[in-house]
Amino acid sequence: MKRIEIIFKENNELKPNYNMGSIFHGALMEILPDKACDIFHKDGVKAFSQFVMAESLNESITNFKWVINTLNEEAAEYILKPFISGNIRGLNLLHKGETLEISDIIEHEEMSFDNLVRQFFLSNEAKRDVNINFITPCSFKSNNKYIFFPDIGLIYKNIINRFDSCSTDIKLNDESTVNHLVENTNIVSYKLNSCFFHLEGVKIPAFKGNIKFRINGPQTLVNLANLIFAFSKWSGIGIKTSLGMGGVTVE
Repeated sequence: MKRIEIIFKENNELKPNYNMGSIFHGALMEILPDKACDIFHKDGVKAFSQFVMAESLNESITNFKWVINTLNEEAAEYILKPFISGNIRGLNLLHKGETLEISDIIEHEEMSFDNLVRQFFLSNEAKRDVNINFITPCSFKSNNKYIFFPDIGLIYKNIINRFDSCSTDIKLNDESTVNHLVENTNIVSYKLNSCFFHLEGVKIPAFKGNIKFRINGPQTLVNLANLIFAFSKWSGIGIKTSLGMGGVTVE
């Protein structure tokens, strides 16, 4: 699993907002070779997530940041390598008629599934209180309906499904384990706003903001919950994370 953060030079005609995630997805698909586009357009869990955000440095300076996460080596090779190698120095946003020039690329340390398990499940770093900041709108879909409030069961199942789809050796999806996690996890505080994510003329109801979770039960369960939440930094949470939704940070 790997993450890069792409910082763009200031553009007075274009201000960053999370609804641009789908536009950036389209720009990314234009860059990738046809073989890669075919792979990433297949139904099912996507092996990458991405989102657009504005990062305030001070009262007058705001970074235009694009975060891309990959969940396996194939996605990293196709998506991240062209940026890291310096072959791509700008991004053409066809729907906006603008070209953004890259000013910096921040490359984060790669994390394997094995090391993630060692760090959070097989160590003493796990915490009972976990804060998740939903940077871009998050929503779920169940029985053909959008669920735009934080449901602990949907959150766990969504992240675990992504984990199992991309991990080759380690699997977490066991019904009794998921039920045990849900029974022992509570939301102890939150600061959320309802919002919409605009996608090709459709407004998807969603939420964004901060949630503090508390995990009760034995330490092994706390460790497992920490592992799952930590993975969400790369996978995102909820639907359409490859299009800019569900981008999170975890503390």
